[in-house]
Amino acid sequence: MRRRLFICAFLIGGLHVPAVAAPAQPPAGQVKVDPAALQAADRMLTAMGYERMMKQTCDAMIAPMGAMFRKAIEAKTGEAADDALIKQLTDIESEFLRGTLTNSPALRRAVATLYASEFSAAELNHLAELYADPVMHKWTEVAPDMTAKMLPLIHGVTDAHRSELEQKLAAAISSYYTAKQGPKS
Repeated sequence: MRRRLFICAFLIGGLHVPAVAAPAQPPAGQVKVDPAALQAADRMLTAMGYERMMKQTCDAMIAPMGAMFRKAIEAKTGEAADDALIKQLTDIESEFLRGTLTNSPALRRAVATLYASEFSAAELNHLAELYADPVMHKWTEVAPDMTAKMLPLIHGVTDAHRSELEQKLAAAISSYYTAKQGPKS
């Protein structure tokens, strides 16, 4: 039982699963977006196939989950992970991601607001026209999977240099506190 609790705590706190923040209102004092730009952003999201892209993004995020769960469990326990457990954990993660990211009007509005804060209504209307191009349509089809395939490459490169980064961070912290203490009398 103790081992199961350890595994559960490890999985909840230790896996590097992308965090999904609740869509938030803009901070007080932030410039309001142009309502016309917000409407254009919504049209652009429709043109880009936003719902399909969100589903594909979820699928791409879920695809490596089983292997990640298996690796994490086996690394922490030293034992082979049970296939049924891996499937159950992956199904839970899948349900969570799909329920959180797809068919969420609040998330769609937050994304539209992000676009509307960076682009004018005319620019967003032009983007919507560009998304009608077959090459852009293909890009929206393959981008989520390509991004998912790039993440392990990025993690591999950063992990290969992790100890170097940790040494630099430790040195900076040590130097900071040494300087803050000042010369010893």
